[in-house]
Amino acid sequence: GRTILHVDLDAFFAAVEQRDNPELRGKPVVVGGGGPNDRGVVSTASYEARVFGVRSAMPLRTAAALCPNAIFVPVNGRKYSAASKQVMEICGRFSPLVEQLSIDEAFLDVTGTEALYGSGEDVGCGVAHHFEGLGVGLLEELELDVLGKRRSQVHQTRRGGVLGGVHGSLRLAVGGGALRR
Repeated sequence: GRTILHVDLDAFFAAVEQRDNPELRGKPVVVGGGGPNDRGVVSTASYEARVFGVRSAMPLRTAAALCPNAIFVPVNGRKYSAASKQVMEICGRFSPLVEQLSIDEAFLDVTGTEALYGSGEDVGCGVAHHFEGLGVGLLEELELDVLGKRRSQVHQTRRGGVLGGVHGSLRLAVGGGALRR
């Protein structure tokens, strides 16, 4: 069977902004547009803003109404691309087979790396540890699953703290079935 890790960084843009500007940490951050009166939409919101119901793709004016104390930050694509490149480089340290799905999400095929890095769960913990050093990543949960099984049939779930002040998930799938996206 194959061992696949799914890396997905939550609130990635907001996490990068909070990493680079410590005054934003612990505060509701909304990334998108230039401010609460713009006609744009929310690209992402920090967990502190999500508590108020702020979500991606929501009009900025709605976000401002839901979370009046939100700090609005314009999108900085170059900064997020640079952070994404660092994340993907870390993924590449653990497997030559990395399929990047988006700026903040990838699959890693770690089949056959056990002799170097241990079990798939060990690799997941190693990846998360390296992300912590970037200040953008992640491990809120690590799931051990069997490909082709329903999510309700998860064999083992390990929950831990949030690393680097950023939420995310890293899922591990083991088995011979096709990976469903």
